[in-house]
Amino acid sequence: MANNMNSSFGGIPAALVSEILDTSEKIAGEIYAPFREIAQNRGALRKKLEDNNLIRTNDPSDAEEPLTSCGIDGAHSLEKFLASGFASCAAFGAEGLVPQSGKTHWTTPAHKAVFHPVGNNPENERLIYAVMMELQAELAAGAPHDIVFLNGSFVTPFAVFMDSLKYALATKDTTISKEFLGRVKQSVIAFRQIFSSNFSGKSGASENPGKIWAGIPKLTAKRELSAALGLPSNFDENTLLTLLLSP
Repeated sequence: MANNMNSSFGGIPAALVSEILDTSEKIAGEIYAPFREIAQNRGALRKKLEDNNLIRTNDPSDAEEPLTSCGIDGAHSLEKFLASGFASCAAFGAEGLVPQSGKTHWTTPAHKAVFHPVGNNPENERLIYAVMMELQAELAAGAPHDIVFLNGSFVTPFAVFMDSLKYALATKDTTISKEFLGRVKQSVIAFRQIFSSNFSGKSGASENPGKIWAGIPKLTAKRELSAALGLPSNFDENTLLTLLLSP
């Protein structure tokens, strides 16, 4: 019994272990099949995306001056206790690859954080996530780098922000709602600054020439990439991006 309990399958019925081992090869084949199909057709799939202007390549080394970059991400948490809870969120900014000139802006990662004891409000989870998005937008808008990478698409933070407004207004006396609403003005300014660099105004020029904010979406429930390539729904968007994009 002692030897059995110390083994990798200690305590698991032998019949169950056998069933797992018997089906493992089949499952592994099903998991790997999409990877194999994409890898075998990578060239044709990439060309289709390029022909539809869904993939474009910009080489930062073509710039007259070496470009600096940073990445922005965030995290949030809501811990529920017996009579109350604790909500926290933070946005982080880290220096990207240092150009040959050695020029940097942040010697240590930049951050913005919010911590609050909270009462029982069913919207706390939604709102602390929205506050995290506000912090990320503020940090990204204020980053002094030439290229600022955001975790996710441009749509996600603004959509979360707009969707959370009605919940914050409906519970405006709660701690997290007050935090969210208190940041609305500066967040809108931050969103406008970011968006204006990626969309032309009436003059046809960016309001922030020479500065780039780049959204880096990981995957989307809309399955836009799969649809553009005519692939079935079992193809994971994250897998497609990983295999089709170049460094």
